[in-house]
Amino acid sequence: MALMDDCMEWLNYVEDLIRELSDSKPSEFKQGQVDGLRMAADMLKDYLADYPGYVDPLRKFDQFKM
Repeated sequence: MALMDDCMEWLNYVEDLIRELSDSKPSEFKQGQVDGLRMAADMLKDYLADYPGYVDPLRKFDQFKM
């Protein structure tokens, strides 16, 4: 599924970008960007949750935890 792969790649990119922006010097502008990106990512995750084979990028390694 090429579209699912693209969506997963975008979600991984956005999660990395959110982490990078959050770790840098805080400003109201950056916080607004982080909030907007997080909202867009959450909307896409909610939409993709119905598709078979979808695994939340933040939870993909939970199955390997002891």
